[in-house]
Amino acid sequence: ITSRLVVVPTFGSSHDADGVAAIAALFPDRATVGLPADAVLAGGGGFHCASQQMPSAR
Repeated sequence: ITSRLVVVPTFGSSHDADGVAAIAALFPDRATVGLPADAVLAGGGGFHCASQQMPSAR
């Protein structure tokens, strides 16, 4: 979750679109995008692990 975007992991399931839509409904002021999580998960982490502790740009 960023100030303008919500990234939702997807898994190639028939339920992915419903999951992304449900999350989007919770964040009406942000864009919501579903991204395949396969490659990130294969490396032993998730989107949170890959994006934590990132300083803000100034």
